[in-house]
Amino acid sequence: MSAEIADNIVAFPTPVRKPSKTEQIYDMLRRGPCEVGNLAYVFDCSQAAIRAIVQDLRMKGVFVLSARGRGKQYYHITGSARTYSKFLRDHGHRR
Repeated sequence: MSAEIADNIVAFPTPVRKPSKTEQIYDMLRRGPCEVGNLAYVFDCSQAAIRAIVQDLRMKGVFVLSARGRGKQYYHITGSARTYSKFLRDHGHRR
């Protein structure tokens, strides 16, 4: 390839989709138990919003464990697909 042709080649970056807040919370809860207040702080939203997202996950069939300890609410996802998008594909849900 000549230098003249190489100089005219333009590479276009592949757009990368940013994961939704639900996907990010799903991933965090798959890693281990998380306290609602910490999740709200990390994702810059209210605790009520975190609880609503967890409720939505449960309605879609995700098995979310919950526990209270020292006056705080904890959530954890166990025994489910590694990613939220894989869970949706496996269970026939649409985004």
